[in-house]
Amino acid sequence: MIQTKAVRTAFASIAFAFCATASQAQSYTDPATGLAVIDPPPPFAASAHAMDEAERRLYAAIIDIDSTTGEPKSGNVDGRLCGAYFIKPPPGSIFTREELDRQFSDPDWLARQRTAFERMGTISPFTIFRQQGHAGIELTAVANIGPGAGTSVIYSALLDTQKGRTSLVCVTTKDEIEKVLPLFRALRASIRAPE
Repeated sequence: MIQTKAVRTAFASIAFAFCATASQAQSYTDPATGLAVIDPPPPFAASAHAMDEAERRLYAAIIDIDSTTGEPKSGNVDGRLCGAYFIKPPPGSIFTREELDRQFSDPDWLARQRTAFERMGTISPFTIFRQQGHAGIELTAVANIGPGAGTSVIYSALLDTQKGRTSLVCVTTKDEIEKVLPLFRALRASIRAPE
C-alpha cells in the first residue's frame, strides 16, 4: 500500500487528537478557582460538577472524580466515588504559609479537626502529608450516619493554602478501604490546590 505524505499527516493528526482527548478526559481544571485534578492515576477520571444552590453557598468549586471501571466500589448512595472541594477562607482572613503549616503541629487545632471529623464516624489517627510545599492531614472514617452507616468508609485529605481549603473526599466500602488506600493517596497527589 502506498501512503502519501498527506495521508500520513492526516493519520498523525487524528492520533494526536485522540491522545489529547483521552488525556483531557482524565484531567479537569475549574476555570474560576484553578482547583485541578491533573493526570489522576487509572482508573480515575475528573469532570466538572454542576453545583446546586446549597453547594454554591458552601464551596467555590467541586470536581467529580469517578472510576472508569467501577472499581474501587463507591460507598455513596448516589454512586459517586470521590470529589475534590475548594472553600475560600472567610473575608478578612489572611494567613502566611508558615501560620497555616504551624496549625498542623498545634494539638488544640488538631483536636478541633478531630472533633469535626468524628461527627462522620469512627476515625483513624491523622496522617500529616506535604503537597505543593504545604502541610495537610488525611484520615479514614467508618461512617456512623446515613444509609452507609457501618459499611461505608470515608477517606478524606485536606490542605490549607492562603487561597483556602482544598479537600479530597472518597467513599468506598469497608471491605475495600485497605486495598484502595494507596490509590486514594495517589489520587490526592494529582490534585492541585489554588495558591
